[in-house]
Amino acid sequence: MDPSDPRRELETAREALKRFGENLQAPRSVWGPHVWAALHHIVRAIPCPDCRMEGEMLIEGIHDIVNEHIGKPLHSPRSLCMLEHQARKALIQAGETRCGIVRGVYE
Repeated sequence: MDPSDPRRELETAREALKRFGENLQAPRSVWGPHVWAALHHIVRAIPCPDCRMEGEMLIEGIHDIVNEHIGKPLHSPRSLCMLEHQARKALIQAGETRCGIVRGVYE
């Protein structure tokens, strides 16, 4: 099977989730990498190239939010910026003005 084949990515995600399930009682440093691996592989299985690229950036941005929260370095600040931009755009389009991200003030 081609390594870039979406079926391969989904199978790899399934394997990572299985390892996650086997380690639920372990600290997050044990099961966390399996969850992130599964999410990254699921996004890589998206057939539309544009959607896949945006999905990868969103997952990387979310991953960096978690990394910052637990004191790890950021891996993709560009993806984190894109996530902020997408969140602001969605909130504005929805007419949400109370959120600090829309006003440029983080509460």
